[in-house]
Amino acid sequence: MLTRWGVGDIINGRWEVFGIRSGGMGLVYLCYDPGLYGDPVALKTLRPEYLSNRAMRLRFIKEGLTWVRLGGYHGIVVCHGIENVLGDPYIRTEYIPDSLRDIVGWGKGSANWKVNLTFAIQVCQGMEYVTRRIPGMVHRDIKPENIRWHVFGLTKITDFGLAGVFDEILPTDPVVSHDEASFHGALLTRMGQIVGTPAYMSPEQWNGEVLDMRSDIYSFGCVLYELVTGKPVFVADSPFDYRKAHCDAVPPRTSSAARDVPPELDDLVSRCLAKRPAERFRSWREIISAICAVSGDPEPEIPDVANIFENAAQARNDLMDQVGAFADGHDPDFKVKRIRTERFTAREMEQTALFHEGISLINLGEYGEALCRWNRALELDPKCAEAWVNKGATLSNYFQKHDEALVCIETALRLNSNLANGWNCKGTVLRKLGREREAEVCFQTGRKLQRPTAE
Repeated sequence: MLTRWGVGDIINGRWEVFGIRSGGMGLVYLCYDPGLYGDPVALKTLRPEYLSNRAMRLRFIKEGLTWVRLGGYHGIVVCHGIENVLGDPYIRTEYIPDSLRDIVGWGKGSANWKVNLTFAIQVCQGMEYVTRRIPGMVHRDIKPENIRWHVFGLTKITDFGLAGVFDEILPTDPVVSHDEASFHGALLTRMGQIVGTPAYMSPEQWNGEVLDMRSDIYSFGCVLYELVTGKPVFVADSPFDYRKAHCDAVPPRTSSAARDVPPELDDLVSRCLAKRPAERFRSWREIISAICAVSGDPEPEIPDVANIFENAAQARNDLMDQVGAFADGHDPDFKVKRIRTERFTAREMEQTALFHEGISLINLGEYGEALCRWNRALELDPKCAEAWVNKGATLSNYFQKHDEALVCIETALRLNSNLANGWNCKGTVLRKLGREREAEVCFQTGRKLQRPTAE
């Protein structure tokens, strides 16, 4: 496997590689991130042989930015941003090692179907949020490997729209990969413009038609069938056989593959798997209501996308409370106990999202859009020194407004005189203005602040 980095390497002077996943057309570097308390992150990119395809690169970047804009809802894997690594795009996300396939006991029949319906509801909630946040968005590759299993039984959906990146490949002969394909151990198939995972692709996806939410609902139906029965809805030896099954064969009833499945659940799964999109559920909320009617669980509230950051803060705080409680019971010295007392606010969550978006937009060359993010961050908190530095750097580097940039950076340093990056940025701007001596003083100050202190 040809990779640019190996285990133990440091990417961009920051991320230490501890694992590599490869398959199909994607590469994932698993890294520790010192900027996130040393937490693991996943850096996703295209394999080297596909990075030269300009259309694929642009689509990859576009889908990554869309993922960033989904924000920090608890039902989706968080995308921290798009990084420029030696001129190539990398999507940086939180890393969750286990998938639904790792956790659920496939092949054990229907003994745990009621428990597994809890996971199904969570997946629907995540997709409901996504389609309300960005109307018309289609995931394209819902499958157990793209449903990650977080602590305390939470599921989180990952790899939004990334399967669509491969639509940009010119039509060629069918290509099938049986290794760890796509981004999380999938079987990726390309037949002309058809891209997806054969065991979970809708009929319209196989036929290369325009996709909408109902295609994802069909793929979810395939996952739901497995959650109920422990078995795939169709088994085939080749993509061509899968195509025939999904397009022509009648899906078996869940009651024929598992015991004690109630008729209502049988009908629910069959409706998700209807060949014609018009015969499927019309929304994720309809599926949630139907599943809750079967399981007896209370129906969860509709995601409030108008208050996304309030919701994200509450979800983050609830999670930290759970982790803190776990630490109290198992390891009193666990580092999360220190973090537990830090309550996140909606403003902080929006600030974080703006920084992720702004940096990603800079990496994409969308400098005007990035400037809008810094301005919005300063509206939220005029005393945010980092936002003033970022605004100043953007004005100087991409708009040549050096005097205005200098005002921004000096404002930042009045707010926080220990900001090494602020001193370095001021030095760079002063050098552009021909004030070399002042610039060198700033660089020296920046170096002193960056130098590790002796213990």
